[in-house]
Amino acid sequence: MKRLFAKIAAYAVVVILLLLATKCDHGVKITTPQRDAKRIAELAELVESEADLRAVEKLATKYELAYRKSISGAAAMKFKRLAEPALIAAGDRRDAFRETEDYLLAQQTQLNDKLSLLDAAWQLPLTTAEEQLSEIQANNNAIAEMEATLAELTSKKEKLGFEVVDKGYPEELLAEIGKVEDEISANEKRISELQRANTVIEYAYKLQQDVDIYSFAVTVECAEEEATEEVETEVETDYIE
Repeated sequence: MKRLFAKIAAYAVVVILLLLATKCDHGVKITTPQRDAKRIAELAELVESEADLRAVEKLATKYELAYRKSISGAAAMKFKRLAEPALIAAGDRRDAFRETEDYLLAQQTQLNDKLSLLDAAWQLPLTTAEEQLSEIQANNNAIAEMEATLAELTSKKEKLGFEVVDKGYPEELLAEIGKVEDEISANEKRISELQRANTVIEYAYKLQQDVDIYSFAVTVECAEEEATEEVETEVETDYIE
């Protein structure tokens, strides 16, 4: 009888050890779906960064797999059902933080761009207003031409897009679309560079001379009009004489 009780006791110890081992499967110690889902919910309330969110999601997956392997699929589904609202809330919480981060990043980028423009403007050697107004006008003319080219390229890309779908995505058409997209990017980059160059000239006059460069354009136009009027007057006088 004593031997029988000893065997039963030994068997019970083995069963308990096996149960404890299964409770720690997949690197987590499972208790009950309710308690473990509550733990996930508590961690979800602390989510701020992308890393925080991924860590909570990964832990929830480990719990679900542990329940599925150690107990049953039903237990795993119960845990998932209980934990899912907390995970959704964690995702929403992260989205809110991401919006704030994106806004702050955009503001920082805008400030850095403005400081870069001001620095370039301080260092720009000024020539004459007429020369630099001519440079601005030349840049504007080039921008207008490139914008017209962009419109053509965009239209071409749209047509190729329809064509590539109709023909079943052939490699040669996909390659052609890629080339058009490269041309679009190159034109957009060059337009941005020319616009920046114009802005640097405008800022340079404001910072270095405290004047609006376009005020010189008005002066030049007035001088040209006066010169034209003088010529016309001289011609009329000569005609009368």
